[in-house]
Amino acid sequence: YWLFLGTLVYVLAYAGVNLFWRKDRRRLAWGLIFGGGLTIVLVLAVVLLDTLVGFGELWYRFHLVFFSNEFWSAQGYMLKLFPQEFFADAAVFCGLVTVVGALILGGLGWWIKRQESGIN
Repeated sequence: YWLFLGTLVYVLAYAGVNLFWRKDRRRLAWGLIFGGGLTIVLVLAVVLLDTLVGFGELWYRFHLVFFSNEFWSAQGYMLKLFPQEFFADAAVFCGLVTVVGALILGGLGWWIKRQESGIN
């Protein structure tokens, strides 16, 4: 949670600093709008993939791609301490926080674009 919040604060601060130092704010606005939209599309793609194959299979494939060792067995302590539902809930939480951050940044880009266009 704190990592997502810290990242969101950093990105918002970066965008805010760019608002004051850049002369071409429309480019920043389009970047924020495009980045926010792309993020939402990617999260929706993961949700669709989860719907098609199920969380268990998706979680398994995630570990095959991102962890090259074989130390994550079904008898490991991590799975004994935290059931699969915990990881499913954590993934949903991360997805929701990511979408909220994308909406905030996309909304900021839309607001900047309107300000630069002179539309109130």
